Amino acid sequence: MKNISHTIDFRDALKIIDISLSQPNNSSILRSIWIAVEKMYSVLLERKETAVHFEKFHKQFLERYFIRLLNTNNEEIIYDGIKAVRHIIQKQVLFNMVDDDKIYSLNTLRSSIDKDFVYPKDYSDEDFRIAGHWNEIAVVIMNIFSFLINKGILMNKPELINQCFEQMNKLTFKFHLKSIGIYKQCYFYIRCASTISDYAYRAFEKNVFVEGHDAKDLTPSLLTNLIEEKHPAARTVLQKYCYLLICLQQLNKLDRWFLGGLTIGDFITTEGELGGIAKRCAIKYEDGKEIQDCLVDCINTFKIMKEYYEKHPPENFGLYTVIKWQFNNILEWLKHAKVDAPEVMENLRNLISTFKEQDEKVKANAQKNTPMQTAASPR
Repeated sequence: MKNISHTIDFRDALKIIDISLSQPNNSSILRSIWIAVEKMYSVLLERKETAVHFEKFHKQFLERYFIRLLNTNNEEIIYDGIKAVRHIIQKQVLFNMVDDDKIYSLNTLRSSIDKDFVYPKDYSDEDFRIAGHWNEIAVVIMNIFSFLINKGILMNKPELINQCFEQMNKLTFKFHLKSIGIYKQCYFYIRCASTISDYAYRAFEKNVFVEGHDAKDLTPSLLTNLIEEKHPAARTVLQKYCYLLICLQQLNKLDRWFLGGLTIGDFITTEGELGGIAKRCAIKYEDGKEIQDCLVDCINTFKIMKEYYEKHPPENFGLYTVIKWQFNNILEWLKHAKVDAPEVMENLRNLISTFKEQDEKVKANAQKNTPMQTAASPR
């Protein structure tokens, strides 16, 4: 099977696309191109070939096609393309990828998790062939998500960014349900978490995302499951999210969507993502050190937020006091679960006791200038 870069002149295909983009009612033609791209990669599954045969395809065609769609505001076709990218990666990893121990590109990750891992002394031509296939799918094609998210930030398209976040999390969800190998799972969980947290910060920084609810799918749908299952990637994924929240606080972009504490009357109705994770860790605290470490990460994150607000008081003082509520909530769940965690519980009591009261003059002005809060849909 020859390298496709040497057998197809993509300029002709792009000319056909340019003609189609200038015509009305062109959606069926544009969608059919994504179907053809998916089928092209499906040939690899049938022949058990590597994606190295499609080397440079993403640069010579995929990215150029996406750019044309972006420039002509063909949003629905772009979203179809994002799904197609996810399907390509998903199918190749599920049905055309060898076991973890045969992919030497995963060895660094393996050594960080398995302390007894020993690096091979030599690599064969087959090892390099396998590594090339892995790199093309897990690195090069995955980079298309980053390419599109970056375009979404530059062009102020929050929905495009969220579509990428959604498809990346759907990818890790599918991989969690299938036996693809623990190190492949770790790679994709950590890769997706890193990409999402890094670009989410940039989107908030550039005001593409303005309020917390503007950003969707910032964590995997199964993050609490990962923690409870003691998945090797769980704590790293959690820490990526914790660091994002800490950075967003410094941008003054942290709100009740993230912190929790949205109310209806006198009742707090949302815990926020991190508060919900902390609650599950408190309930499952005695199930192992891995879960205990994750709870400590949650508490430390809230502690950093508390200390930042004490140095830089927010206009909405409730953002500060809701952190106290989070500490109280964690403590109550630890008590409810009857766990043996005296140091953690004492730390929580000390944190709760050191919260400051709002200055009365500042409080009076805030009440005059702050509109009534309404509850948004919880995460």
